[in-house]
Amino acid sequence: MASTGSDHFGAFAQYGESIAAWTDSVSWLALVAGPVAIGIGLTLWLVGGRMMRPGAVLAGGVAGAWFGATQLPALWSAVDPVIGGVIFLIVGLALGFALFRLSVAVLLAAVLGLAAPVGVGLAMDMHRTVNGSAAHGSLSEEFMLLRGVPVERDDATHEETAEDDDDTLRGIEAVTRDARERAYAFAAAMTEEVGERWKSIDQNNRRALFASSVIGALLGFFAGIVAPRFAAGGVTAGAGAALWLGAGVWTLRSFRPEDADRLPSSALAWLAIWFVVAFAGAAFQWAPIAKGRKRARATPAPPKAEA
Repeated sequence: MASTGSDHFGAFAQYGESIAAWTDSVSWLALVAGPVAIGIGLTLWLVGGRMMRPGAVLAGGVAGAWFGATQLPALWSAVDPVIGGVIFLIVGLALGFALFRLSVAVLLAAVLGLAAPVGVGLAMDMHRTVNGSAAHGSLSEEFMLLRGVPVERDDATHEETAEDDDDTLRGIEAVTRDARERAYAFAAAMTEEVGERWKSIDQNNRRALFASSVIGALLGFFAGIVAPRFAAGGVTAGAGAALWLGAGVWTLRSFRPEDADRLPSSALAWLAIWFVVAFAGAAFQWAPIAKGRKRARATPAPPKAEA
């Protein structure tokens, strides 16, 4: 019995060591960001349309509260930030509810104009090494982790003293400055990275991506104006499909790089895959809306009362 227990413990320890070695070989970004992005994408893909109206109202309220609390007092000093924030919070909520149709149209135009190229780029180019890429160092784990600024403590009490408050403030300012510089460097590196990746795409594939972007934006805006509820399902299904497809392929390449050659490498192929997946998600969201409309049409109108 003792040997059996020790054997089980040894097997468990060996299994734990293998798991630790595997996690060390995989980027922490792939372990965390990949599954999270896939989960968000699947949520948008299946039920995102139901979140559009509350999201538009919430966005309007947040924007209104921000304007009333920060910008309005700067323009008119007599306005109290709290009162301005509350008033414009209500105004923003009302506008978000009233402009739902227009917001869906704009969002659908943006999603259909950008989601396909983004999804194709993530799925097709993530595994490629672009010569002269400037984003490699900016995307490394060492670059993304802030160093931090230690604060000295009183040796006797190990508590902050009055002088430590100034050190803490300087430390916070140093970390904030460091984070800002890293954010600027990251944005510049990503801009250059996108340019390099765009140049590496074949000319015919560029035309296909550009044409799909323009046509999708125009159709999206028109559909959002005419049928906002159906458009809300379409916009979230398209965005969700692009997100979970791209994140899924990227995560697969991080975990199983040996299977990378089995995936399609053509932009047109990935565009077709995205379209089919997005349409499937949109159809899933459209089905309850269509049933509700049929049920409403089938319900007879109440008879008018005779005078």
